[in-house]
Amino acid sequence: MKDGFIKLALASPEVRVGDVRFNAEQIDRAITEADAKNAGILVLPELSLTGATCGDLFMSDTLVNGAKDALFELVKRTEGLGFPVVVGLPVALFGRLYNAGAVISDGAVVGIVPCTKASGVFSAWTEANTVVELNGVSVPCGRLVFCAREMPDFTFGVEVGADATGAIPASAYLATAGANLVCSIGARAATVGSAAQNVEVLSVRSHEQKGAIAFVGAGPTESVTDALYSGERAVCVLGEVVEKSALTTGMTTCDVDLGAVAYKRRGEAVVREGFTRVELSVRIKDVELTSEVNSSPFVAACDRQARQNAVEVLSIQSKALARRMAHIGAKSLVIGMSGGLDSTIALLVCAKAVDELGLPRSAVKAISMPGFGTSSKTRGNAEIISERLGTDFKEISIVSAVRQHFADIGHDESVRDVTYENSQARERTQILMDVANKTGGIVVGTGDLSEVALGFATYNGDHMSMYGVNGSVPKTLIRSVITEHARCLDDEVLAKALIDVVATPVSPELLPTKDGAIAQITEDIVGPYELHDFFLYHMIERGAGARKIMRLATKAFEGVYDTATIVKWLRRFITRFFAQQFKRSCMPDGVKVTEISLSPRGAWAMPSEASARLWLEEIE
Repeated sequence: MKDGFIKLALASPEVRVGDVRFNAEQIDRAITEADAKNAGILVLPELSLTGATCGDLFMSDTLVNGAKDALFELVKRTEGLGFPVVVGLPVALFGRLYNAGAVISDGAVVGIVPCTKASGVFSAWTEANTVVELNGVSVPCGRLVFCAREMPDFTFGVEVGADATGAIPASAYLATAGANLVCSIGARAATVGSAAQNVEVLSVRSHEQKGAIAFVGAGPTESVTDALYSGERAVCVLGEVVEKSALTTGMTTCDVDLGAVAYKRRGEAVVREGFTRVELSVRIKDVELTSEVNSSPFVAACDRQARQNAVEVLSIQSKALARRMAHIGAKSLVIGMSGGLDSTIALLVCAKAVDELGLPRSAVKAISMPGFGTSSKTRGNAEIISERLGTDFKEISIVSAVRQHFADIGHDESVRDVTYENSQARERTQILMDVANKTGGIVVGTGDLSEVALGFATYNGDHMSMYGVNGSVPKTLIRSVITEHARCLDDEVLAKALIDVVATPVSPELLPTKDGAIAQITEDIVGPYELHDFFLYHMIERGAGARKIMRLATKAFEGVYDTATIVKWLRRFITRFFAQQFKRSCMPDGVKVTEISLSPRGAWAMPSEASARLWLEEIE
């Protein structure tokens, strides 16, 4: 339970319909298994003590009282266990029968949550929150939010049966009442496509509610008189599907980051009206991360989604650029075309933007500006891509102009320091700005989110433009977008050039080439972009500190980078992220494409003098 993680266990045990003792034994085994797996909470299906398919047998006092007695036997099992267990059972209260979820923990029934919708023989719970007597013990009952004393982020609620359905499911109310995790216990018949549909719904709801939802359903050992029950077990956190399975009995465990949920909800109001807060104790555990951690959080895992994302990224960028162009009456788009990843995707965007406005592709002015470090490979790709897209291509060498500038400021060209490098970047920006003025256009910025985060741009050089289309798109996603776009092209020459761009090492090409080849590799200087994008995502989107990022990265990149390497580049990331905020404070306008933007205009507010000390100390 450190760093905001809990190990969540979902179990769909074997069931004998109406055989409470057998079912309790299976639940007892599930508790033992969950304990062995270091679980922080165990969730069982709707009516798991009796079976969900008892029909009119639920009206029998024998069955209802048997379930209640079995619950209290299980309660003894939880003494000293250190984690809560959610169990489904029928409960008779105030002369009515309710489909309920019981939370048991540390030798006590800590709460009863009845379903608020009527179904079959069960009544709808319409009472105010109260305390009921079960076997002589007072138990909170009604709409409850459970809170772990030892772990503030561990707050959860229980959604029972039909309460998960409808325009406003119980999970929405629980989320606003402060439950970071919703345990949805159900019993659903398996039909074609139903499991996938349920996961999609859970994913959307967890995204909208900024929370975690765990669904566990009654399994295939229920009665099959009219249907087979699915035994679904699914966990969705902040829109991401963490775990899913169906048509089986057994247990599923996964790691749930409640710290990330708490971070996303920070600053939002908690509406506890109508809910009772119930405190319980848990045993703090150092959860070993066993679930897979996505090493490329910005890139879709499946090819189909990656292709769809590529289309959406280019569409958002191009439509935004077209809107800006139309608003200011720009007649052209001017872009520095280096043949690298960022300028390539930006050129694709420019071509689509002028198409949106019904302008000829020649309105896009792609300018190659070879300098001391320009390689023949990137220069060649720049020209091929520009020409195949039908944009206007021109080459303007910066060598003589930069040498004149060195003479003007008294810089020795043999000293290849930051002045040597940045003079080239600023000369290129001047050319682009002046060409934009000459053609009645705007300069399109190519710097991406990864570079914005690291401040890896020359201040008032490539740092500046009139509109930035890549500022919210990280390097790893740009690689994916260009790759997927190339795969969909009929133009084999263009597709080949695009794939070659993706395969070319990222470089600012500011130092002289070696035998015509790139001599300066960006990732040798600042570190691997796949690591930096991972760090950025978890720091900004999930609110993780350095220690937690280290833990996640070690799992995600196991076998790829050792701990020392991850520590080295995480230290570099944090140092640069804090030190380079002044560049972000005056960055140009640009469209938000991914969930992360570092624009100072409302997306990311941070003083330029903020200290990185606490974050760096966490690494140590």
